[in-house]
Amino acid sequence: MNPDELGEKGESRFKELCADAGLICNKSDRDRAGWDFIVEDQFSLSSSLPFDRRKSPISCHVQVKTIHAKAKSVRIKLNMAERLAKELKPAFVCILTVNDAKEVVGLHLLHILDDRLSAILKRLRQQAAAQNTRALNKSVLSMSPISEDLVPVTGAALRAALENAIGLDLYKYAQRKQVQLAELGVESVIANVELRFQKGANKARELSDILLGLSAGAGSFRILENRFGIEWPVMDAAIGKFEFTPVASDSCRVVVRSKETPAVGMDGKVFRIPALFHGADDRTRLDCEFVKIDFFWNFESLNGKLTLSPTNFSTTVLGWMNYWRVTRALCSTGAIIEIRTERGQIPLRLPFEKPLGISAAAVDRWIALTDAYREIFVACGEEPSHHYGCAEIAAQESKLVLAKVLLEDPDRKFSFEIPLDAASGGSGSLPSTAILVDMIEVGPVSLAYHVLASIDSRIEGDNIEVEISNFVFRGGRKIGSDAGDLEAYKRGAQNEENLTLCFGFDMEGWFIS
Repeated sequence: MNPDELGEKGESRFKELCADAGLICNKSDRDRAGWDFIVEDQFSLSSSLPFDRRKSPISCHVQVKTIHAKAKSVRIKLNMAERLAKELKPAFVCILTVNDAKEVVGLHLLHILDDRLSAILKRLRQQAAAQNTRALNKSVLSMSPISEDLVPVTGAALRAALENAIGLDLYKYAQRKQVQLAELGVESVIANVELRFQKGANKARELSDILLGLSAGAGSFRILENRFGIEWPVMDAAIGKFEFTPVASDSCRVVVRSKETPAVGMDGKVFRIPALFHGADDRTRLDCEFVKIDFFWNFESLNGKLTLSPTNFSTTVLGWMNYWRVTRALCSTGAIIEIRTERGQIPLRLPFEKPLGISAAAVDRWIALTDAYREIFVACGEEPSHHYGCAEIAAQESKLVLAKVLLEDPDRKFSFEIPLDAASGGSGSLPSTAILVDMIEVGPVSLAYHVLASIDSRIEGDNIEVEISNFVFRGGRKIGSDAGDLEAYKRGAQNEENLTLCFGFDMEGWFIS
């Protein structure tokens, strides 16, 4: 039989086997896609699942090759092999063996996955590395069947072999093949980087900043992939910007102490950059939430630099309290910075010799404001875990000062005037007890609370002079940010205390709510 007759014989027998197996066998009209047949199964009618939950049945590409019994291998054009390899669907080469009596006496099913997929990818990499300009359809790849590929020449055996190779889930199969296409034969990925520095720049300092992720680098770079022992550039840029994400070499605890403030501890990470040029310094950076400490040293000296983050960030109440206490300590003379690393045996204690040029009184104000915010949450039984910024809490300063007074000095008296017609239809009569309801809005959280207060009032012309005192904190909770949410909270408090007179407080002072 000539090759065409041999091929026709094999394809006809393969279609018969598919029919015997109950598989749908669709032939390619043009054998240029790397496969002769698409073989598919039908959806199962015995499944207990609803139709929309049934898994996709078998579907695969098959290239059929027919050989004489004495032949030991088949040859496939490299472009066809590439198509079989890159197709995410299962792909097979089915080798049918014919004897001298023109009978199909053997069937081998070669699965294009694992080692066979690796062999195709390796040949493609070699062809590219050799700068072989010969078209892939002029190059051939030899495939030899092994005993594990042998399948009885029956439809049932063919179906069983396909099902065993593909599995029950086509999507998982495609994911597995996709991983192999990306990773088979990959031995390493190496990045070669050429940095460019500004004229006159401190190259050692600038490079350590880049490696610590503090700034972006500019220059040219090439990434080489070593696959099947052959390097190939997968990215080649003449110039561009790139950033590094450093990996910490240790963890640390930084404690700041002074005679004027309690000790404040912060957890952080340690990053080390060795000397990169002759005569340059080694560098270690301690990175805490809002404090960064850099050490530069060589055989002759050790220098440190502490950087305190500006106040344009967001953190929690606890974070802000630590921030302002650290700032307050660093404003003091004689502050000590203690550094403990997880791997170190002895803590390092360093004097902070140059106090920050910040007003201690201004920092104390921020500490008091932050503490007042924390106290009102504690009093309400709520957890202040949200993040907020400096400007947001500063806008509520008067309300926070009032809340702190009501909690810590309930005997304090407040006097103010209200219009006569604001009370009881103008009669000037006020009950002896009232409720004060207020809301504090900082960041994404609104906190409402109420207190009871004793009322002493008298009429003075067109106004009523009011004195409130004897404050009793009654509770509070988080509410929504709409005006209606505060009004609903107020009505609830009035019903709970069985009182109607309610005072509020804003930037302009007291008012009847």
